[in-house]
Amino acid sequence: MRRVSALDLLHLLVSGGDERLALDPQTGCNMYGYGPRPAASERALSSSTASSISGSAFAAVQHYHRYLLGESVARGETAVYQAECDGLRASLLDCIGCAASSGGEVLLSPSGTELHLLATLLFRQPDAPLFTLTLEPSETGSSVASAASGSHFMAHSPSGACRLPGSSITSGISNATFAVRDDAGCLRDEDDVEDDINARIAAAIESGHNCLVVVTDVSKTGLIAPRLDTVFRLRARYGDRIDFLIDGWLSPLVTNGLGAGKGRSPIDAILKLSTLCRCHQLHASL
Repeated sequence: MRRVSALDLLHLLVSGGDERLALDPQTGCNMYGYGPRPAASERALSSSTASSISGSAFAAVQHYHRYLLGESVARGETAVYQAECDGLRASLLDCIGCAASSGGEVLLSPSGTELHLLATLLFRQPDAPLFTLTLEPSETGSSVASAASGSHFMAHSPSGACRLPGSSITSGISNATFAVRDDAGCLRDEDDVEDDINARIAAAIESGHNCLVVVTDVSKTGLIAPRLDTVFRLRARYGDRIDFLIDGWLSPLVTNGLGAGKGRSPIDAILKLSTLCRCHQLHASL
């Protein structure tokens, strides 16, 4: 294994993920057509993977890279890596108002999609199969449903190992998606969406499944789905048979939305909902 300190910054920025980050040797771009360098002429409106890094972000990463190299020489790469990860976890807990003494934990992952897979495997209990319900792929991402079904979703893992996309990692996990838009692209009535979700959850529980519903904040078109009123009604109706994963980058649902107007603090609401919150691609500058 090559030492991190032996790798240049551009290599580090596209390492530790899957083939979505890999660069074509001829074009120098990833599968979305973007590279690890700033591109001043571009107007990036997509995800971090499908956009070029900004000039200010690249300058910050360069500064951080120099710091890490110096610390690695002084303390060793393993010690620096552990310390930086611990500091990142503490910062994230602080961002959502969760004291380190509360028992909250932060799991770091190579990508947001990997965290969907991790959450699914964590919520799978040995005594019952798990049913996961996610927002339609056009609003989330083409690989989310596969990850939420406990399956490999890319041909290579972050470690570089070859995988068969769609192959199951473990048994007893199934997934379905719900739509918030009709065939014409218009938003569906929220009550109709809730009826669809409730019917799927009821059928899954009737067949002996525990359920994990992903609350997306926000989707590719700026939606929160399902709506919070739906989430609380589902929790009241099905109790411990249902859990919720908030899919959002330091989501307002975590920091202030879940508790607003409900007579509870945000963190209390999270604990009552047994929610796991994810943060995107925190490895990028490490």
